[in-house]
Amino acid sequence: MDEMLSYVKAAEFLGVKVATLYSMVSRGQVPHARIGRRLVRFPRAELEKWVATRMVVPTAA
Repeated sequence: MDEMLSYVKAAEFLGVKVATLYSMVSRGQVPHARIGRRLVRFPRAELEKWVATRMVVPTAA
């Protein structure tokens, strides 16, 4: 099973504040799993893929 991260660990991984991550979850901007009504976890592999799809590769000038 994939490692599941808490809000604190996921925020550290992404380099954002926990409050920012809460906001991203509420807007459906970041992959997460809702376990029960209030418990949210973040699959590490999905976060890694999500970050990779947002990578900007510089173009030659």
